[in-house]
Amino acid sequence: MRYGEGVTPDDVHTDSALILRFHNEIAYLDRMRPPENEARHDAELLGSKDGVLIVAWLWPTMSYEAAFDPFDVALRENRALWESAAKHDQPAGAENALEAMSRAIDHQRQERLRPVAHRFRDIIGLTALAVGRSVDDVTTHLAWSVPVARREMSRLSWGHTPFPFSVIVGLCGALQLEFTTAWALVDPQRLARRIDESILASGISDHLRALTLDNLESVARRLPRGSASAGQSHEVDVYRAPGSGARYGSLYEALAADLRKSPDYGLAEVDRLLVDAGEMPLPESARSDRSWWAGNGTRAEGRPQVSAWWAAGYRIRNIETTSSGKIASVGFEALPGRAQWLAKPARTAEREYRAPDPERIEIYKAEYDLRVAMLQPKDVETLKTILTAFGNAVSGASRNVPNDPDIRELVEFLERQGEADRSQIEHHFSQIRDAQIDVSWMTNLLSRARRQGWTVNNGTRRRPRWALGRLTAEMMSDIADNLRLETSAIKNGDAVTPEFLQLVAKAVGVDSTSSTGPQIARRIIEFSGGTWQPEFESADMSVTGSGLKAVRDSVGTTMPPDDEIITFE
Repeated sequence: MRYGEGVTPDDVHTDSALILRFHNEIAYLDRMRPPENEARHDAELLGSKDGVLIVAWLWPTMSYEAAFDPFDVALRENRALWESAAKHDQPAGAENALEAMSRAIDHQRQERLRPVAHRFRDIIGLTALAVGRSVDDVTTHLAWSVPVARREMSRLSWGHTPFPFSVIVGLCGALQLEFTTAWALVDPQRLARRIDESILASGISDHLRALTLDNLESVARRLPRGSASAGQSHEVDVYRAPGSGARYGSLYEALAADLRKSPDYGLAEVDRLLVDAGEMPLPESARSDRSWWAGNGTRAEGRPQVSAWWAAGYRIRNIETTSSGKIASVGFEALPGRAQWLAKPARTAEREYRAPDPERIEIYKAEYDLRVAMLQPKDVETLKTILTAFGNAVSGASRNVPNDPDIRELVEFLERQGEADRSQIEHHFSQIRDAQIDVSWMTNLLSRARRQGWTVNNGTRRRPRWALGRLTAEMMSDIADNLRLETSAIKNGDAVTPEFLQLVAKAVGVDSTSSTGPQIARRIIEFSGGTWQPEFESADMSVTGSGLKAVRDSVGTTMPPDDEIITFE
């Protein structure tokens, strides 16, 4: 392949040389190359049947035009990086060259993360639309099915971290995605059921956390044995008939020739079919035991009668009995796709019935397809609503909201308040409950919130003042990571100090001569075009959780100065 010819993800996956080039030249442009053992595992995944999913997921543009050549783009990007560094060819400029190169590489990686994260958000929204579930339902399903925490999923969704290959395969499996020139959802009805199962299982898991060891052991004894895979499973079911001349072969041939959708057969009629073909009539168990007629065509080992009707495209609809309880007749119903199967001249000779392929819905080709080509005008607003909900869902996920509703209410109160003593917290709960708060209940609530890391005591043992712990630390860590701030390790309970905000302000080029935390935070927020809100500052002149979140949203991801950003024609 020559540079500039153009190539698609399908082209890459079907050419081992292009797979190798994609692995070495493109797949790691958004991150540092991993250790050798991980890189070897990545190479194996790229060469597997799931490789096309990884290639399409990491494709460096939003759409998949055939004229696009990712290898040529990667080559020009790397050449531009070296040319930028070469400008500093004097010894005195060596340090500046390395710094400029480092900034340019960071910028390049951030640019590479954006289309992938954008694509992920759109696929989530379109999947929710296709299966009739909410974005939060789909997100819960992913958190349950894929070994990725909801907070990490949020970082992936907004381009703060790259997608590991194994996570891409897991996400595609959980969403039942395939890629052949475009992203498609396979068997949406089955996915909808799996999402419902994940939501129920996740709720049960939350409930289990509150059980004692004895309760858990009792529950474990009642659980059914078996396992289910969250990955892709789109194998078509095949139901095979008894061999020619085998027991119940004549029953298969009679049913395979029946054109009716819901035929009824009396047991006397079945006996006649068998005897006329030289077979034995039905056994006594077929006349007295309903279980003789039970079974699935894919698990019919040793039960040729079950294979006979499933291979003919039928399953049992109902069983009629006499007043004495004897079975008199059975009703069959056509399996999905039997009409198409009947149109095949060789169906009887093949002696098998293949269930139709599951429904396949194309959900994502290119950015314009999302909002124009694939949706009716009335659906565009629906999609916008779904994608907005997804943004809210992952934003909430990144905050790691408590499951306990009382602790969640306490956390939300402290987010607004900043800090509060016990009397203020009691007053808040008495207002929302319209009742006096029990002293022991309040003590228990504060103890649980502290033990779980949601709150910290910024006062004394005798006169505690409660503030947020975990959420504040998480948001500060996010800001520090995004801006690459050189700070000491941030721990649960660390306060939002003016010193920390001064580092943030300096990193984004904001004057931080103001002395108080709220003043610095206000400058940062307004510098990015945001609006300062009263709830961003607490009564004790500190930045609240809502204020810190506004700072985090304002700074986003830092970018190099304009004169150090490399652009490509």
